[in-house]
Amino acid sequence: MARVRDIVGRMFLLLPGIGAQGGDLEASLASGTGGGLIVSSSRSVLYPEGGSKEAVREIAVKTRDLINLSR
Repeated sequence: MARVRDIVGRMFLLLPGIGAQGGDLEASLASGTGGGLIVSSSRSVLYPEGGSKEAVREIAVKTRDLINLSR
């Protein structure tokens, strides 16, 4: 991620693989600083463990909070 950021500068980057795929959110956010990041966590939000509306909300809020802590 840091190498890509060096090449593209402040360009927005799509950051997939966070959540169900097990990507390291904190490490990705740290190495992707210097420009915008669009974090994708769709599978973990669409198919949360338990499958309830509450589970969807819980995983979305948890992901949001982790992103905000890394700012």
